[in-house]
Amino acid sequence: HARDVVNSSGADFYLVEIPFKLSRTQFTSGVDVLPAAVRSQIKVVYTSPALSKAARPDLKLFFETGQGHLTPTGVSILVDETVKNLASSPQLASCVGVSQAARKPSSAF
Repeated sequence: HARDVVNSSGADFYLVEIPFKLSRTQFTSGVDVLPAAVRSQIKVVYTSPALSKAARPDLKLFFETGQGHLTPTGVSILVDETVKNLASSPQLASCVGVSQAARKPSSAF
């Protein structure tokens, strides 16, 4: 329903993946549990590849306790991947802020 509402206004609807942490260096997608027919109809920002690339045993991307929240470093990676995807949106192509942000990653790890 949300996708239909957003798309009917001429905007792009994106689903940003926040993967499940298996360990400090391994993650699994929460989006992959959706049926393929559903995934094929939405634009998904897959962040697990970027998190996996940055992951190392001495770097916390998720807090060790609690509800599985990302650390500031993890959030930076998620934001960078989201901005890269949004920058490719035809509706946002002319937005200076988005195109500039896509060229300047915020990650500081």
